[in-house]
Amino acid sequence: MARIRSIKPAFFRHEELYEAEKETGLPLRLAFAGLWTAADREGRFKWSARNLKLDCLPYDDVDFSRVLDALTTRGFIQRYTVNSVDYGFIPTWKSHQIINNREAASELPEPNENNILTRASRVDDATVTPLCKIQGEGKGREGERKEKDAVVPTAPVSEEKQLYDLGKNVLGDSAGGVIKKLIVAKDGSLPLARAALEVARTKSNPREYLGAIIRTREGEECRPDRSF
Repeated sequence: MARIRSIKPAFFRHEELYEAEKETGLPLRLAFAGLWTAADREGRFKWSARNLKLDCLPYDDVDFSRVLDALTTRGFIQRYTVNSVDYGFIPTWKSHQIINNREAASELPEPNENNILTRASRVDDATVTPLCKIQGEGKGREGERKEKDAVVPTAPVSEEKQLYDLGKNVLGDSAGGVIKKLIVAKDGSLPLARAALEVARTKSNPREYLGAIIRTREGEECRPDRSF
């Protein structure tokens, strides 16, 4: 069931979303806004490409599973599984939506660091770093021109850098110390640390949530601690 949602003027100047749409050739901006109306009051929705397409882009000739993949690999949405059923949620939901108190409570399970799925995209043009084909197999001047004009793919961003970039997005520029402690708390696992960060940015107080994880690992009492 679609819901009434708000949209900020800044949405139309979202450069990262625009660049993602240009890279993939998919209608990501309209689809992303459409997902807001499909999500419940907690920013959650059932992961069904067929049904979500009917809610967001009913008349467009587009594979909506590719749209979901492109939005997922770029962090605009997250996918998680509970009891073998797939769901999705919008990590930045609470920062941009004010929900009417009369709206029904969410009936969908909550995402957490253990059920969020992290995987590579199933389509080339939905990856974080676009894959560019290098041409230059021709002969003579034509082959030289193709080789000269070829676009060399940039090196992929390391997993650790992606983690710290995400930490800055969630906690601000002073996130470095928290991320280091979080990695230790997760036994050095960067994917688990990233999953914890993804959940943290759905919380009203991300630092307190991560602090509880770190203190639990250190064997301390889980109490609010704003020292970091």
